[in-house]
Amino acid sequence: EAVVTDLWNHYRATIQHHFPGIPQIADRFHVMRMASDAMENARKSVRQTLKAKQHETERIMLKDRRFLLLGRQNELTAAEIVLLDEVKAKYPLLAAAHNAKEGFFALYDAPDRKTAEALFRQWKASIDPQVARWFTKVGDAVDDWHPQVFVYFDLAYTNAYTESFNRFIKDTNRFGR
Repeated sequence: EAVVTDLWNHYRATIQHHFPGIPQIADRFHVMRMASDAMENARKSVRQTLKAKQHETERIMLKDRRFLLLGRQNELTAAEIVLLDEVKAKYPLLAAAHNAKEGFFALYDAPDRKTAEALFRQWKASIDPQVARWFTKVGDAVDDWHPQVFVYFDLAYTNAYTESFNRFIKDTNRFGR
């Protein structure tokens, strides 16, 4: 019915060659991970500006709050939202990056393809220029893989089971060593 892959050009070419006419879906978790990576790069960049000894407490705080910035805001507890809001109030650049990440993640909350495509265009046009350097790569990748990214809304397949099993294999191998 369909093939689900990550965003690697060789997969796309191989699938088009060996399975012509079969829909290829860019796995949503790989697409969303790009936005998470952009958020993480923004956080690291802010931490880099705090290298002096007098900022050590702030650096540690930003390290400790990493998962608050990376997680979905609608899945945080009330206490976690308070901590996240403190970070966003103190670091407007991280607030802008977090808003860009959340805006991108909202694509996958869309009820259908047409809405998701409209949300993507809106998201791309509204990226704060301060954080565009981290999120441009995300937008470019989605543009490049547009058919594969948005066919997910027609055929909601994911390779989460395969990824989970691969993780289990890697963990078992690591535990064995």
